[in-house]
Amino acid sequence: MMRAVLDPSPDQARRWLVEELAKAEYQDSASFLERFFRWLSDLFNREPTGSADGVSAPPIVLIAIGIALLAALVFLLLRIRQDREVLKTPREAVLGELDLSMADYLARAEAALRSQQWGAAVLDYTRAFARDAADRDLLRDAPSLTAHEIGLQLVPVFPTLTDEIRSGMDRFDAVRYSRYAATAADAHASRDLAARAHAARPVTDLTSPVTGGAS
Repeated sequence: MMRAVLDPSPDQARRWLVEELAKAEYQDSASFLERFFRWLSDLFNREPTGSADGVSAPPIVLIAIGIALLAALVFLLLRIRQDREVLKTPREAVLGELDLSMADYLARAEAALRSQQWGAAVLDYTRAFARDAADRDLLRDAPSLTAHEIGLQLVPVFPTLTDEIRSGMDRFDAVRYSRYAATAADAHASRDLAARAHAARPVTDLTSPVTGGAS
């Protein structure tokens, strides 16, 4: 007797597939780490395999590779989580309640520079830059402005320093909020920005009012 040829409809075939995949042998409720360590155990208990050129790969080598991959994955996940937390961190005012003069900020920045405290130098040189602009009536509501807002207000005032101002404000935020380890080059760039802005002639006859944006 000839076996009947199966010719299911698309709906029937889809139902058969769902029913087949629902069987217990296809289910694995183990977590990712459980499956990973199960894989490591299988590697450890596996006999060394030979390649086409006769070179064998001991299980310990494969285990080391697996651990390295896991460490890289954990590092990546932690970095992504840290970046998300940084993005959620509210930006504070550059000057805030600090009632120091430009000279005071410059003195603190120079001391930090001599001590090779690059991050502290970046912060105080940027604050000196902001305080100088406020003293020259180039910033509105200076004590309440974030670095981003200061940049928005001062870029039109110092058009020849557009790139330097934007980089300086990003650098301030990176050091202040992203745990970025500033370098000597960063500290000197912040010092140069404060000095160049202090020496520059601002553009005050803007055709439209300058507005600060949200951080």
